[in-house]
Amino acid sequence: EINQAQRDGETARTTELYLKKFELAQQMRHLLGK
Repeated sequence: EINQAQRDGETARTTELYLKKFELAQQMRHLLGK
């Protein structure tokens, strides 16, 4: 159970980082599009 919780935490962190990268990419595209 501890390992599962740890794995879930790592997945959540990875997803968070991915979403932040995606957001930054969208913002950059928006700025370049102007």
